[in-house]
Amino acid sequence: MFSFTFQNPYGFLCAFIPALLNLALVVYILIFLPRNRITNVFALATLACALWQITDAFVRITVTAAAADFWDSVLSISWIFIGPLCIHFTLLYTQMIKSQSRIYIPLLYAPGFIFLALYQGHYYEHPFQYTPFWGWGNLHNRNVIDIIQVYWASVLAFASLILLCIYTFKIKSDQLLKHQSLLITIGIAVPTITAIITQVIFLTVFQKPPITLTSTLLTFFSIATVLALKKYKLFSVSDLINNRTILDSMPLIVFSVSKKKRITYMNHFGLQTLGLTMKELSAIDINELFFYESKDHEKKMNEVWKRTVEYEQVENIESSFNTPKGKIDIILSYNPIINNNKVEGVLFTARDMTELKKSNQLLIKKEKMLEEAQRLSHIGSWEWDVLTNTVLWSDELYRIYGYKPGEIPITYESYLQNLHPGDREFVNGIIQKAYNDHQPFNFYHRILRNDGTEVVMYAQGEVTVDKDNNIIRMTGTGQDVTELKTQEAILKNQNEELQKINAELDKFVYSVTHDLRAPLTSMLGVVEIAEEDNQDILMKKRLTLLKTNIRKLDQFILDIMDYSLNARQEIKKEEINFQSVLDEITHKLKYINDEGSNVDIRVKIISTAPFHSDKSRISIMLNNLISNSIRYCNPKVNDPFVEIGVNVTDKEANIIISDNGIGIGEEFHDKIFDMFYRVSHTSMGTGLGLYLVKESVKKLNGRIKVESQKEKGSKFSICIPND
Repeated sequence: MFSFTFQNPYGFLCAFIPALLNLALVVYILIFLPRNRITNVFALATLACALWQITDAFVRITVTAAAADFWDSVLSISWIFIGPLCIHFTLLYTQMIKSQSRIYIPLLYAPGFIFLALYQGHYYEHPFQYTPFWGWGNLHNRNVIDIIQVYWASVLAFASLILLCIYTFKIKSDQLLKHQSLLITIGIAVPTITAIITQVIFLTVFQKPPITLTSTLLTFFSIATVLALKKYKLFSVSDLINNRTILDSMPLIVFSVSKKKRITYMNHFGLQTLGLTMKELSAIDINELFFYESKDHEKKMNEVWKRTVEYEQVENIESSFNTPKGKIDIILSYNPIINNNKVEGVLFTARDMTELKKSNQLLIKKEKMLEEAQRLSHIGSWEWDVLTNTVLWSDELYRIYGYKPGEIPITYESYLQNLHPGDREFVNGIIQKAYNDHQPFNFYHRILRNDGTEVVMYAQGEVTVDKDNNIIRMTGTGQDVTELKTQEAILKNQNEELQKINAELDKFVYSVTHDLRAPLTSMLGVVEIAEEDNQDILMKKRLTLLKTNIRKLDQFILDIMDYSLNARQEIKKEEINFQSVLDEITHKLKYINDEGSNVDIRVKIISTAPFHSDKSRISIMLNNLISNSIRYCNPKVNDPFVEIGVNVTDKEANIIISDNGIGIGEEFHDKIFDMFYRVSHTSMGTGLGLYLVKESVKKLNGRIKVESQKEKGSKFSICIPND
């Protein structure tokens, strides 16, 4: 059985080469064609063809009839089942039996299993005859069962051919499908008709040896069918439509409606979205599903229904559905369901557009807000698509240039033409530079509006590049800053005037300091001489009063000078030695008046780092606070004092000045830092001291806090950053 002879090589090759081709087609079908029941059955049929051809190839090169019988019996499943596989494929392809139905399969394949068992069990003799060209061949004419088996396979193949012819003839409008079906019909007709003539009629009618070309010619069927299915790609459409699993998995509402407007089917997604069950579905009229905005809307939907039942397909109709969660917005498509050239109903597909519609409305709202913001701020936006050389302007940018939105087409060249002639070269240079180095840009320039008015613009933009660093677009904004530039010029003039006034004020302060204080100092000296020479008690009191007022006036002048310097002088940072500063201040204030001469001044300084700040402002703060503690000491206490504590770190300096003086009532704490405020008319100060302290602390970005009670003394806490 394993001995072969190649005395008939051409007969062997006639079967073996087509077998190899069919095996390749099986691989192609499984890999490249979409998988469904039609392609699965077709793949099995092609595999059966290949095995039948291999059977014939082996039988033709065996040495003995017994060896030929062996190979024919082993591989007989191929040629016995080729008929059932062909009719199975035809029934699926022509949709004469729905692909979901499986009842007919046992009836279709059962006879084949009976014939296979009888043949492989050698229930009857297998007569083989040798011919010079074809080698060994089975005559199939010695037993009734064998003859019935041959006719059974032939009838199934011939029935497949008849069904395909009928199906092809019925196709009228769809030319692609007609061409596909015709190609498959021709492919199955060639081996079927040839087999009936050469292996049935020759053998049974004319009593001549059969010509075993059938298996070879089956390759026509395989090739033709593969070409048809691959080229026209129509074979899986009905299979997909009839597949409920696919419909249920689609995120679309799909349902069919009869001509009486009763719902006959709805997919799972639709039932879930609309809150229905299959039981409730049949009792619902289609109009109960829809949410009609108005009578006109209902009329429009009814008109679309009429168009559909008159064979028209209608798509993209906006409507709404009622659901348990409220109204949902949908986009609806109507497709007529046609059977035997009659419309039996309508197939609806609806997409939930509620969220998309909300997003679209929000986008429109934001666009309007952006447009309004651009209008109010006189800022327009633009985009230049470099690849297509198209420029888009916002409506506000058109208005800035004196045009109605969209009035003129915008290009880079027309943009340059709208610029002031004196600025065109300047602007073009900036744009070209940005084009080359891909860097953002901003600049001021002038334009000429449509009416000839000159406008000053502030332009900003940036460049977008692709992954290869090639420029693809420029985007930016243009703002009408004509009014701002006018105001800027006015402010510049005003600033120059203020600088002039400040310079004059500095001269005035200098004059007050030097020209007014000099006479006061002379007066104070004369008063003190007169006070020593005069022994009259009444005159001495008057001279003392005069001396006090002269000192008060002198202090006021000094406070005015400090205020002027603090307001306009820049902060000058330097290292401060608190011990040196306090020594100077306390020495100066020790004899401020006779009453304060006995005030004990206590100083405690803790420093862990150098301190840098403005020395003059620190001195103003300390001088005013310490002098107040001395001036307003409490005459009722035996040991008046003022304590000055300084704690310096690398971050800040904490200064605490406390005393046991007459104190300040809590009701005055919010007012004592106001300019020219004095707690009572008997206060000796000018009302500027604490104001200067607060302003100096503010200039140095510090903080100040006051704690004071009447007759119990005061405590001022200051924190200054270490710069």
